[in-house]
Amino acid sequence: MGYGVDAFLLARFSIPDKDENALDLCAGCGIVSLLWARDSDCRTITALELQPEAVELAHKSIRLSKLKDRVSVINADLRNFKTLFSASTFDLIAVNPPFYQTEAGTASPNPERALARREQAATLDDICIATSYLLKPDGRLTVCIRPERAEELKTILKKSGIPPTRQQSVRHNPEKAPFLVLIEGKKSSSKFEALPDFYLYQNRKPTAGYLSLYKRK
Repeated sequence: MGYGVDAFLLARFSIPDKDENALDLCAGCGIVSLLWARDSDCRTITALELQPEAVELAHKSIRLSKLKDRVSVINADLRNFKTLFSASTFDLIAVNPPFYQTEAGTASPNPERALARREQAATLDDICIATSYLLKPDGRLTVCIRPERAEELKTILKKSGIPPTRQQSVRHNPEKAPFLVLIEGKKSSSKFEALPDFYLYQNRKPTAGYLSLYKRK
């Protein structure tokens, strides 16, 4: 079980501010949490992940990075959010959700991969219901999602009281269509900003923005 560029993009799109409490939801092996610990001075970082194998990898990475005092990991189902946390606990929640609906396409024969990529354990509705409860009154949620589901997510965010405030499409290069969309929603906000597209490559070379993802902020 690993991670792709989407985790690095999400982490950079949603760096916590100083003294904030941040939650990495659907955390996988914890890369977003580790990048937050590297790039921010936030008060607390919590990673929540359902799959035990991914949680074990997250614990190992945190131990090797000597970040046990910065990042805590919880192995649990996000749908049990009311038993896990008090209401209005977090200033920031980031989530890299399963990209595909349960009935879409062909599921991977690998059960861990299938669970990570398809909505078998949590839907976008489940995620937004949980985050609406967990975020502080001015808290924000950031999500990376496939372009074909961006409007669906924005509709659910509005319904959940977390209206979209920022959006950025990610492309491999200027000739390619977006393959990922980063969306931020914020409670108690009605402003919306469409950011310029983020390119990984231009003129067949990595862009400065792409290279910066792998460097300390």
